[in-house]
Amino acid sequence: MRIVVNPGVRENITVDGFLVLASPGAVQSTYPPEAAAVWISLRQAEGDITVAAGILALDLGFDTSDVSFIVRKWVAGWKNAGLVTDGA
Repeated sequence: MRIVVNPGVRENITVDGFLVLASPGAVQSTYPPEAAAVWISLRQAEGDITVAAGILALDLGFDTSDVSFIVRKWVAGWKNAGLVTDGA
């Protein structure tokens, strides 16, 4: 499955590793560094959740299935917040 960032969503990684996402309506949310790592891996994988989980698993030395669960959890939250949607 692939996700895309919704139009107008602004993203930033702070110097201390937090992810800041702002929707077009100027609603801003801050996420912990773990979410930032997931976001970065999704961007590197062009939104492909499976590839992103593989990237993180390799980088962190964890089992891909465990990481996939975490990636999907963050993606579900971002979908609910209207920040990302399913892609083609």
